[in-house]
Amino acid sequence: MGLIGWMAGRYYVKEAERMRTAVCSIPIAMRKPVVLHLVSRMRQTTDSEALGPSVLNLTVRRVFSEATRERQMAVAHGASTITDTAWCAPALVETWAGARLGAIQRRISRKAFDRVDAAMFDLIMQTLSPQELAHAIAENERPLRCS
Repeated sequence: MGLIGWMAGRYYVKEAERMRTAVCSIPIAMRKPVVLHLVSRMRQTTDSEALGPSVLNLTVRRVFSEATRERQMAVAHGASTITDTAWCAPALVETWAGARLGAIQRRISRKAFDRVDAAMFDLIMQTLSPQELAHAIAENERPLRCS
């Protein structure tokens, strides 16, 4: 993995922690759709694990690419702060999926991904009640889309 992998892993961990802190400062009513979007995308990749490593790799890569494109579209449409859900939701997914892809491809350590995953899980638990989380997982809430 080397120095570049270590630096990339550290970047993802710091970014996840920064995003978690920033999103937790958003009022809960605005935060819930963002977190539901994250849960939906996390579930999408988790569901593909049973189909094998190559399908998981392709799914995570697609989720990462879509999140990057959604975030860039939000910026192009004028999003400029963390409180803009059109930017915030895909930015969270992009951070999580980028770290997961890096761990799958062994470009960052599994430990670094686990720390990113823990930060996102902490955000989810601070935002959603256990019932809301169970409903989001069971119903596979539709992802938030920027207009």
